[in-house]
Amino acid sequence: MVRRIVRWIGAAAVALTLAWQPVVAQEVGGTSAADQAPGQAPEPATATSCLYPSAHERFGVTVSGDINRFDVSPLPAAAYMDWSVRRTPAHPNGMYYYPIVYVRPNGYWPSGAELEAAVRNFPGALWMIGNEAETVWMDNVTPEEYARAYHDVTTRIRALDPTAKFAFTSIATVSTLRLAWLDMALEAYRGLYGRDPTVDVWTVHTYEVNEMAQEWGSEIPTGIRNAVGFYGQWTEASVAGASGGTVHQSRTAGDRFYFAFYGGEVTLFLRTGPDSGRAAIYIDHRADPVETVDLYSPTPGAWSKTYRNLTPSPDERLGNRHNIRVQVTGARNPSATDTWVRVDAIAASSTTVLPNGRLENNSPMQARILNGPDDHDNIEKIANQVRRFRQWMADRGQRNKPLINSEYGILMTEDLGFTYERVRTFMLNSFNLFITDLQDPNLGLPADDNRLLQQWLWFALNQDVFEGRVVHTGLYSDATRQIKPLGQEFINYVQPLVRSYVDLEAAHLALTPTWPLFSGEPTLVQMQGIVVNRGNMNSGPLIVRFSEGAQTIQNVSISNLPKRFDAGYRQLLNHSWRTVVTGDRTVTLTADVNRQTGDNCRDNNVYRATLSYRPQTDLAVTNLRVSPSPLPAVQPGREVVVTLTADIVNLDGSGTAANQVAVQFWQNTPDGDSVLLHTVTLRRGQTTLPVTVSYDWRLRGPGAREFKVTVENVSDDVNLNNNRLSGRLLVPSGSVYFPVTVKRYRTPRLLEADETAVSEAAYRATDAPWLSRAHMLPPVGWPFPSTGPASPSQE
Repeated sequence: MVRRIVRWIGAAAVALTLAWQPVVAQEVGGTSAADQAPGQAPEPATATSCLYPSAHERFGVTVSGDINRFDVSPLPAAAYMDWSVRRTPAHPNGMYYYPIVYVRPNGYWPSGAELEAAVRNFPGALWMIGNEAETVWMDNVTPEEYARAYHDVTTRIRALDPTAKFAFTSIATVSTLRLAWLDMALEAYRGLYGRDPTVDVWTVHTYEVNEMAQEWGSEIPTGIRNAVGFYGQWTEASVAGASGGTVHQSRTAGDRFYFAFYGGEVTLFLRTGPDSGRAAIYIDHRADPVETVDLYSPTPGAWSKTYRNLTPSPDERLGNRHNIRVQVTGARNPSATDTWVRVDAIAASSTTVLPNGRLENNSPMQARILNGPDDHDNIEKIANQVRRFRQWMADRGQRNKPLINSEYGILMTEDLGFTYERVRTFMLNSFNLFITDLQDPNLGLPADDNRLLQQWLWFALNQDVFEGRVVHTGLYSDATRQIKPLGQEFINYVQPLVRSYVDLEAAHLALTPTWPLFSGEPTLVQMQGIVVNRGNMNSGPLIVRFSEGAQTIQNVSISNLPKRFDAGYRQLLNHSWRTVVTGDRTVTLTADVNRQTGDNCRDNNVYRATLSYRPQTDLAVTNLRVSPSPLPAVQPGREVVVTLTADIVNLDGSGTAANQVAVQFWQNTPDGDSVLLHTVTLRRGQTTLPVTVSYDWRLRGPGAREFKVTVENVSDDVNLNNNRLSGRLLVPSGSVYFPVTVKRYRTPRLLEADETAVSEAAYRATDAPWLSRAHMLPPVGWPFPSTGPASPSQE
């Protein structure tokens, strides 16, 4: 979510130097919203796919705060996002909840117990990792920082929930700079982890906003230190002696050329000549130029000047980000034949790594420059953003992934010309565009009839004001909690699309083998399947089958799977399978094998898992434990019985060719010797999986004892390092102590030592970045405010 809303904006919005035009409804497929009588629903398309068996489920909303504050039962939205992670999210009307994990330069948040609880309480969720991670007003991380955070948080969540899905961060707007930032993040991930990240869903925000450093809008992405920007009729021309061989030139008054850079000083390079006019030079968002330069000279040449002591922004997030702007004045020296302004390059501390040590006018890193917010509701520009992102996906082998517009709408306020009718027109036209017109046989998702966009979340369910200024984008009043006219328009459009359906999903199948100790004997395979009803109606009875090829392993009868998010909509199915394994085995989990539920979309009814087989023997002792726990206190001379227990496993697929294996319990003596306590002999044909051995050890009197359990070294065991496990126990005298067991290895902890569980109350009390959009709107008196940092010194 873009955050730069109302910095520099004052009460006198009429001072904006913008030529507001009447809102004209645009024909975007189907009936134009403007052609409808007030309150009449447009004629939307009703096409569906197996991704969305009911077309209304493509529609969602964003929510500020708890959705339970509102009666959303009339609202036919299928998903919502509230810019948070909730332990137990609400699912009104069966709505999906999309949690967002925020990324930070040193990790992600929430983490630890808070994140773990949410993952366990909401299995199968689509997790959005980062919210406009590239934007300074939001997560504000570099591509490398994002790559590390994405890897770490997805690894942790997947370990807790193998059915979880992940979405790469949504960028604030689809632009050259932000697509470059995504490429840098993907490249950083490959460099760090040697592979591409696992991305199940891509997300974007399609706000049409400005993108220049120190200007209103979404800023230059974090980690991109230099960029150029154009506004107006600039053209590229080859000029001998120019940096990079070219300049950009314009003679139209008001045209602006920007360079974005980092550092406390900057050198600007322009070209002079007999047809050159006067240029005004601005730094950052100051209203007044630092100087006006006469570029006339009798012969073509060059002009440069260094501006020093640039004042960092008072906003620490911006720091030493700056822009220098060259504006065509349209004025000229009486001796000049024209008013051309030709821009060449700049040099700053951030440009030293670039070719020639300068940021040149023809840099491919180009920021979007808007003259004002009037394009904010340009429906064709929104469509072009979606097309551009789908092209980016296709070029990187990601075409077969869904694309969600996870936040879009109207951020601009009423005093900027965004009246209720204008917002209504945009919303209804966007619905027509997304559901009907955005299809492309070369770029769209094949599984969704080649649609470019699969789902979209309107901003916002509840929004009355931004920083005290009236907006009309809310469907409900945040103050009264009642539905607003725009909300009724939403209902009128979407309600006719609602269809009732069953959608069964075989969501996961895990195969956990206990390999035989002896060759030729059966493996015990624990199978755990997960079956979910994703539909909005109950399934009725069905049969779920575990099978291998055409052979049925087990049928499981289920009387009913309730509609999604009702109790019991997700069921775990367990079965123990004993079978001789001599190679890789593939098991299939199939939901509704008899097709008795009316589920017509069956692509997700099947899940396959492969059991990998390694033809070798690796016997090991694991899970050494002591009981009772804690040990009872014992007086000197008295006896206590302590039971030592261990598991004996084969870590590879093929058991030993030996006919028996001896397991021995030993007591370690102070001089380093060992005393044999007990031997358990495991024999071929007489050993049942899993294998657990134990010994009741009679101890007299209190004190510490050390012991070990060993498994016999057989000739075909490929790894003898794990054939023994040692421990130590303390029998207390008059006090109770928990026995201490020393293992070969430690199981990794879920929580890091320095992590603190964050309560939901504490979470809500933090900065709440999802509620603020400061700095997005242009200032009063645009294009520049009347105040700013002190003028830089010049040379």
